[in-house]
Amino acid sequence: MKPKVAMLLPYFGPLPNYFALALQSYASNADFDWYLFTDDRSPHDYPPNVFVTYTTLERLKERFQGYFDFPLALERPYKLCDYKPLYGHLFTDELKGYDFWGHFDPDVIFGRIGNFIPDEFYQRYDKIFDRGHFALYRNIPAVNLLYREQVAGCADYRVVLASERNWAFDEREDGVNAFFAPRNLKLYLGSPIANIFYGDYALRLDGEAKGRGTKSAQSCFAYEQGGIYRHYLQAEEIHREEFMYLHLQKRKMEVLSPDPSTYLIFGNAFRAAEPITRSFLSSANQDRIFYRYFWAKRRFATRIRTAWRMLILEQDYRKFTARTLRKFRTLLGGGRSHGVTSRPSLR
Repeated sequence: MKPKVAMLLPYFGPLPNYFALALQSYASNADFDWYLFTDDRSPHDYPPNVFVTYTTLERLKERFQGYFDFPLALERPYKLCDYKPLYGHLFTDELKGYDFWGHFDPDVIFGRIGNFIPDEFYQRYDKIFDRGHFALYRNIPAVNLLYREQVAGCADYRVVLASERNWAFDEREDGVNAFFAPRNLKLYLGSPIANIFYGDYALRLDGEAKGRGTKSAQSCFAYEQGGIYRHYLQAEEIHREEFMYLHLQKRKMEVLSPDPSTYLIFGNAFRAAEPITRSFLSSANQDRIFYRYFWAKRRFATRIRTAWRMLILEQDYRKFTARTLRKFRTLLGGGRSHGVTSRPSLR
């Protein structure tokens, strides 16, 4: 018997302009129920397995506060990343009757999830995947309250939730993922995803090599009747590989396809389907010379605005200093490892 799974997405602010395509991918995974909590009331054709609650970040913070005896920091939607591992506790009412629950992001187009999570995984693992943009948790108290555990060398939930800083509690190696093994709970670290690097115009996987001869050099992604695929040209041969989902991160996309069930994805756009030929692949996924420059310029402008807000408007010099030190440590490669094993590949 297949487990019942509920996916949770609290999201505030405008949903992506391609959210209709994301909804189509939720509908194609009909054995999952998808719960959206949002203040975006834009009209959408919501599938029957998508349940929408219109609310605000302020009201959600009030709801969460009832579970804690110390003040929560939740002034910005992005801070919700630190709350994701807590959803099993914070959304108890919505999760009644479900065997697993999960969190996901709106900048994701899902393929066939069931192709990558066999039924035996639900029996064997207590958490499936370790990413903030998609992860599943067994719906039992031992997992839902795991975030409260004290694990040596790891972040403390009270510090995380009381801080305005974003700790990436859902993903980093000293966050909640490190809590499973010490409590004899099993975490599966797979990575069957197309996690797209945001700094290049051409679509390539984060960490994947650039240049002629690589998979990303002559390729395109496609959504084909519920599946996510990459078609790529190597040694004059067309190859095809499937992914569980496509994560577009901060990328701006145009929707140029009239058909939400079948389309191509390249050149920062969802485009109408056309035959995948060697000639097509040789030119579809080309980079743009100045794209990374303009992206870096935009990031620089964001940093200037943040510094202005902290130093001039808020006059919070301590916060500015702490943020600057964190950035400096990151540049020096000051990350720490706490025994989380590397992710095995499913491809």
